[in-house]
Amino acid sequence: MEDELEKILVCPICGGESYKKHVEGKDHNVSGKVFSITECVDCGFRFTNPRPKEEHIYKYYQSINYISHSSTKKGLINKVYHLVRSYQFYKKKEIIQRISNMKKGEILDIGCGGGLLCEPMARLGAAVVGVDAAERNIPVAQAHANRSNLSIDYRVGTAEELVESGNKFDVVLNMEVVEHVADPLSYLTACRQLLVKGGLMICSTINRNPKSFAMAIVGAEYVMRWLPKGTHEWSKFIKPDELYQLISKSGLTPVDKKGFVFNPIKWSWALSDRDLSVNYVTASLNEGEK
Repeated sequence: MEDELEKILVCPICGGESYKKHVEGKDHNVSGKVFSITECVDCGFRFTNPRPKEEHIYKYYQSINYISHSSTKKGLINKVYHLVRSYQFYKKKEIIQRISNMKKGEILDIGCGGGLLCEPMARLGAAVVGVDAAERNIPVAQAHANRSNLSIDYRVGTAEELVESGNKFDVVLNMEVVEHVADPLSYLTACRQLLVKGGLMICSTINRNPKSFAMAIVGAEYVMRWLPKGTHEWSKFIKPDELYQLISKSGLTPVDKKGFVFNPIKWSWALSDRDLSVNYVTASLNEGEK
C-alpha cells in the first residue's frame, strides 16, 4: 500500500513548503488505511499527504461502496435524496444554459457518473461527451441514454487523458469533481486545455466551513445516509477564494460564482449571489491559449 502513495512537498495552492499535520482520517470504503491531512502554514490550505498516486486513485472510485449517484428509490430517505438531487441538477442545467447562451455546441461532462447532467444537455441540442474514471458507471449511463433515445458519447477516462488525445470542447462541466482529485491545479489546467478559445468551464464544489461539514458530511453521510461514510473529506473541500485562485493559476479567467441554497419550507432550491456557504458554482472563460 505504501508504494501506492506519494508525498507532497509543496502546497498545491500557493507553492509553500512549510506545512503541519492537521488531522487523520480513516478510509472506510476501500483500503481501511488511515490518511493524514496536512495544512499549509502559508495559506491554510489542507490536503491529503501522502496521497494515492494518480495511477492508483481510480480504485477508490470504482469501489462498489463509493456511490456518487444512487439509483434506488426504495424507502423514504432515498426518495428524498432523489428529490433533492433533481432540484440540484435542474439548477445546474439552468446556470449552464443561461451563462453559456448555447443551444448547440460540444460539451464535455467530466465525472459524468450515470449521466444525470449529460442527458439534459443532450436534450438542449448539444453534442455531449461524458467521461468518468470509474469504468462501471459508463455502461449504466449508456444504457439509460439508449432507453431515452439520446445520442451521448460516453467514455472511460480522465481529463488528462483527453488532453493527450487532442480533444477540444466549447463547454467543460466540472461538477463536484475538483474536491476529489489529488492535484486540483493540475486537474483544472487540464480542463482549460480541453477548451477552445473563448470556451466556458462550469465548476461546482463544496465550501469548507463548519456549516458544510454539518450538512455535506454529518447530514448526508451519517444522518440521511445518502452517501457511504467517508465519501467526502471535509479538509479537501475548497473555499470560493481558493477555487478562484486555482482557476486563475490554471490559465482561465473566473467571471462569476453563485451559491446553491435550499429552502426547507418551500422545499426548493435557489441561486444566491451572497450565500456560498455550502454548495456553489463558478463560471470561467478560456480567453486564449496559454
